[in-house]
Amino acid sequence: DWLLRLPPPVCFPAAGVASTPAGLRSRLPRGARADKVEFWKAAEEFDSSMASGRSSTARDQGPVAVAPTRKRPRSVVAWQSKAEWDQVMVGLYCGDCQTQRDALDRVSAWKSRYGHRMPLAVECTADLVRCKILDASGGLKSHELVLTYGLALVRFVNLITERKQKMVIIPLRRLATEMNIPVWIVDLRHDLTHGNLPQLSACRKGCDAVLEWLRRTYWSRQLGNNLAGECEEEDEEESPATDIDAGADSSPEEPDKLKLRVRRKHQKLREKVIDVLVSYKKQQLGVLQELQSVDKAQKEWRSSSSEVQWIMAQMTDLLQDSREVVARAMLGDGFLIPTVEDLRTLSLDLQETKEWDFRIPPTFLHFWQPLLKGLLSRDFTQTLLEKMFGEMKQRARESGLRTRYLINWITEILKANMQAKKKTKRSSKSSKNRNETSPVLFVYRVPLQWLKLLEDCLEAPCWASPHLLHLSSSA
Repeated sequence: DWLLRLPPPVCFPAAGVASTPAGLRSRLPRGARADKVEFWKAAEEFDSSMASGRSSTARDQGPVAVAPTRKRPRSVVAWQSKAEWDQVMVGLYCGDCQTQRDALDRVSAWKSRYGHRMPLAVECTADLVRCKILDASGGLKSHELVLTYGLALVRFVNLITERKQKMVIIPLRRLATEMNIPVWIVDLRHDLTHGNLPQLSACRKGCDAVLEWLRRTYWSRQLGNNLAGECEEEDEEESPATDIDAGADSSPEEPDKLKLRVRRKHQKLREKVIDVLVSYKKQQLGVLQELQSVDKAQKEWRSSSSEVQWIMAQMTDLLQDSREVVARAMLGDGFLIPTVEDLRTLSLDLQETKEWDFRIPPTFLHFWQPLLKGLLSRDFTQTLLEKMFGEMKQRARESGLRTRYLINWITEILKANMQAKKKTKRSSKSSKNRNETSPVLFVYRVPLQWLKLLEDCLEAPCWASPHLLHLSSSA
């Protein structure tokens, strides 16, 4: 009876602590230790006699094959029982604010025990429920509620899709489709991050849709599918309201509507990319106007400021939606392809880039190097080069400023990628001296689809084709 009165452990003990007599002896109350000494001594003598008996038997009967024993893995959880889990789930999804607050307090206790190992679905559910409680309290204004809802929705999309990302960046819309997350939730997250803030009604609708997705995908499965029938019935009733793609009919006009929707989405994304690129240009030109020296500005451009890093983060986020749209926007006039006014602003002569020179002017390369260095991953480098060859195919017989810079950018990117692997083999001192004189586009060499690039080069014949073919084949 004294053993039954021991307090329950907070978590499972480590292997080998409570499974041996010595380990259990250290965990007994002080009064019980002195009374049970003889018992533990007898137990140890019994174990030693059994071990000696087994050894003598093994010597008499010869070697015996012993099956390896596997220790059952033990996992530590933050909740005390399944009943507590069920109670928290019901409390979070009920309509009573006080019950929801009690459930959130229990989730906070789980968080203090679990730490970073807390299930993401539980965290996201708690964040969204907190938003609904703040909304029901009436203590926040409309724009404050939009920001509160927006933070919870952005965290949901980022955290849930982050573990699905691999070495190759996958667009969020594709991941959402694979995970049965409504695509308009990703669009809402995109507006909250980059565009104008949406209306409060849209944020409330998004919160309800995400909570329903979490309940159906995570919580109901933990309950042993007890709510499966209820969820399926509610899905049939609420699917037209929660998913804009669920009510699509099979009429002949639907493909045209889908194409028009995708075209509008790409146009909207292109406008956002252009806005970010314009912000980048203003930031870099502001440095030049402040220093009044191209050489000093180049040194300042190499050390990216916090504003430039924020712009790079925005571009990386936009890149996940569509690499093709970002590449086409960057190849527009006024960005990677300079205008005459841009060259004059940077004190560059129009004749500085001559044919058969195949290089970007150093000032212009320093101007765009921080952004390109952050964006030139394996997939985006491949996409950008393919778009450049596609532009050259359309301008095969032209030899203007645009064609010249397309050829020079292809050469610069291919050469920088080939030299990236050699830089890692050099000493840190030599690489440091090189970084001070020339901008670096690649930290490490990225693998490219060279056969595809060779085919694109052959399909875009121009006066520089021999040089580009030799450069692609030698890589």
